[in-house]
Amino acid sequence: MAILGILAAIATPSLQNFVLNNRIRAQAAALTSSLAFARTEAITRGTSVVICPGTASGCGDPTTTQWKNGWLVFVDEDAMPLELHGPLDGSATILRGSENVKSKVTFLYNGRAQLGKSGTFVLCDHRGESYGRAIEVLVTGRIRTLTLTDISCEEGAGLGIEVATGPSTGTELEMKPEETKEEALQALQAFYDLHKIRSFKKNRKKKPKQPKKNSGSIGNTKRWKSNFEQGVYLDLVLDWKKSQGKNQDKTKKSREKSFGLVDTTIVEEYIRLKEATGTPYVPK
Repeated sequence: MAILGILAAIATPSLQNFVLNNRIRAQAAALTSSLAFARTEAITRGTSVVICPGTASGCGDPTTTQWKNGWLVFVDEDAMPLELHGPLDGSATILRGSENVKSKVTFLYNGRAQLGKSGTFVLCDHRGESYGRAIEVLVTGRIRTLTLTDISCEEGAGLGIEVATGPSTGTELEMKPEETKEEALQALQAFYDLHKIRSFKKNRKKKPKQPKKNSGSIGNTKRWKSNFEQGVYLDLVLDWKKSQGKNQDKTKKSREKSFGLVDTTIVEEYIRLKEATGTPYVPK
């Protein structure tokens, strides 16, 4: 019996840690899932979607409402609720965000987060920093979950996340490019899809080909589905002409004429996304 008692005493803390580890992983996954859901809905609906700490009645007071008590996902323009998550288990659970995500996170129609810089959530239980999680929301809208040992779990304390400058120990927050070329290409394609831009076939010289006549509704020949689509096509032709060393003046004027009929925010985002792929926008 004495041996059984010793074994039980040894096994109990391990079992408790196992249960707590699973719980904190599930809680981090729940927030990450809701953030990803909000971003996806923003892209799908073509409008801003917000996630904030609150209840079915709406966002709570940003000075007192805590994320650990639950959060709400809703469409920004009409406050239509999309998802509601209840309080997190554990009386000592802490879930808080850096100043720019303390009260809400807004994802724009293009999937980007409306943040000046990356925001970070910290999730902890009574065991402290060693078992904590950090959920990082990048300006691009990407979401990452990290296991850290250099964060402060105490309420009211700074996040205390330090960037590693020496050899990695596997616990630091490693700074990575906010958007790789592959991710930028995916984001650009999603932007095309959002605005119904078709893929353009190429001829033997790799020059983009125009869509067939009457396949759209814009222009004398009704080739284009929108002025933006026509502008994107002409911009791709400019890229080809630049690679071939050909004169670009006439095509630039035509592109600017098409883009001049498009909402400037759409054109500006297209330029940003295109340059992120490593293909500079040919200026006027």
